[in-house]
Amino acid sequence: MRQFTANELRKTWKQFYIDRGHVDVGAVSLVSDGSTGVMFNVAGMQPLMPYLLGKKHPLGTRLCNVQGCVRTNDIDSVGDKSHVTFFEMMGSWSLGDYFKEERCKWSFELLTQVFGFDADHLAATVFAGDENAPRDEEGAQYRIASGFKKENIYYLPAEDNWWDLSTVLAAPTQRCSI
Repeated sequence: MRQFTANELRKTWKQFYIDRGHVDVGAVSLVSDGSTGVMFNVAGMQPLMPYLLGKKHPLGTRLCNVQGCVRTNDIDSVGDKSHVTFFEMMGSWSLGDYFKEERCKWSFELLTQVFGFDADHLAATVFAGDENAPRDEEGAQYRIASGFKKENIYYLPAEDNWWDLSTVLAAPTQRCSI
């Protein structure tokens, strides 16, 4: 696996998506503008919610950014092995332009060809399905077609593998983790 400094990682990641037609929209302040009803940006997608919900973005339909986030939603978990107070989320966003097939292909390419991860050691998750949405067989098939091993595709329930509007716009005491 290739070694990166934090700045090299950010630059390489953004350039990968820029080369695929995305525009780097940059980051916004950690302190929310108030439009989402929370004090801090807790997710990389939070500042883009108006556009993810259908409003036209002035820079187009393919966007990327590295957004600083501060964790307040599950503050009681901060300090264990997987929860920190401050983190950055790297986002590549399609506003009605492409969907699962390209996302899966590009993710695998980025991880293996750019970052140098061993494909045999990669795993991916897909939604297991519930009464609100079906099992994501299409996502699993695209991941396999992209290069993920079938046995390394894991179906997880909503609490472990689902983000929805309520998650991103959650009140400060609600759970919102990745």
